[in-house]
Amino acid sequence: MRIFGLIFLSIILCLSVGFVSCDDEQGGGLEQSSIDIASKAKVRSVSYIPECWDGKNQLPAPYEYQTSYWDHPYSSDVVDTCQYYFSFVYSWGTAYDLQYYDRLQLQYRFAPDKYEDYHDMERIPESEWHNIGEKYPKELYPGGIIKRKDSRCELNIDAHHLPKAKLNIRYRLLHCQYPGVWPSDTIYNKILFTEWRTVFFGYNVVDNIYGYTSTGYLYFHVNFPTDGREYTYSVFVDSEQLMNKENGVYTCKKNRKQGRYEISAMMHAVIGVNSIYKSGRIEGTYNENSSDIYVNFTPEHFQY
Repeated sequence: MRIFGLIFLSIILCLSVGFVSCDDEQGGGLEQSSIDIASKAKVRSVSYIPECWDGKNQLPAPYEYQTSYWDHPYSSDVVDTCQYYFSFVYSWGTAYDLQYYDRLQLQYRFAPDKYEDYHDMERIPESEWHNIGEKYPKELYPGGIIKRKDSRCELNIDAHHLPKAKLNIRYRLLHCQYPGVWPSDTIYNKILFTEWRTVFFGYNVVDNIYGYTSTGYLYFHVNFPTDGREYTYSVFVDSEQLMNKENGVYTCKKNRKQGRYEISAMMHAVIGVNSIYKSGRIEGTYNENSSDIYVNFTPEHFQY
């Protein structure tokens, strides 16, 4: 009987050890599975996927509500610091979507000479597009990316950070996690940015006369008060008068790295039956980095 009791206790002990071993293996397996699932979830996670995404195609381009080219910003509460602006007003998705797509990327290319090529944007090689500001010496828009300052879908771009030329301009919205952490994940990349929207302004062509140009020339932009009076003026560079005027802008080749310029202006006003003439003058200097020079006359300049 004693022998049978020992045998019975041995069997119970072996079964207990086996159950404990099985529980440890199952627990370890569950823990490892949790780690794998969490890892996969981390790889696929994004902040937000808009409802308009069908899982296959690129997200649609923003809707161009208004594109303007003028001498003041679109919003009256924006500090006016530029000579000319490109203002973009757009819409896309919902207000919740726009929280995650909070940046624009702008690019430009030089417009073709043929009119029939203006509308054919799909054939333009990607190599011909350039990020805004990439050739400007004091770049304000690294990578051509501009972040919205608030929830409003509007943006004011300094026209001087684009070349002085006829241009095609396009832009797209970027996800807050762009550039992607996992660039090999093609599904993830499809929601990092929208399709491009080409600016439809003058048949897709923007004549940016106030843009940046090479430092080999000087361009003088002269402005007068809009008070109904008549103004005439002359431009002198290094004591020589300029004669080359196009689209209201005097141009000359820069023969020196630095020098002086002088703008002499005459105002003609009629008060009652009398004609009054007053003169004004603005002087300044240029250097090797100067290209576009903006001269703004005010009524205070005409005292004599």
